Amino acid sequence: MIVGTPKPDSKLYEVGELIIWHSRQTATLCLQNFKGHYLRMRNTECHNTDLIEFLKKWISGEDHLNIEAVFLTSTIEMEFNPENIMVEFKTMRWDKKRRPREYVYKKGNSNVWETPTDCADFLDVERKTDGKLASFYVTHKSFTFLVWT
Repeated sequence: MIVGTPKPDSKLYEVGELIIWHSRQTATLCLQNFKGHYLRMRNTECHNTDLIEFLKKWISGEDHLNIEAVFLTSTIEMEFNPENIMVEFKTMRWDKKRRPREYVYKKGNSNVWETPTDCADFLDVERKTDGKLASFYVTHKSFTFLVWT
């Protein structure tokens, strides 16, 4: 159990897979500083601007280069605004010529992604530095981000 908020340079952010069930205020720092490949946080108090910043840094190749899967759910009190987030980005709809319809997370010990995730309704973004493709889906209560390998 972790009590309090880890510092931005904490070694915690370097683990491969990080799952935090009651992240609340620590969620923004975790999203900003995580260097591993799988991040799952429940009960987050992230804002639209946090998700926009995360996506912008991934797309530009500035940060989050190792991330393969992110899943966030918000607290009862907080909501994301999908339209405000999506309007910030040049996105593409699913194209079977570019990527598969289903995503399966295959690293580490996480069993969360053992079942394929249908990404037909996800929006695709491309990283400018290397052309890598990621798909994201945002609702009022959740954010999912998956990188295609």
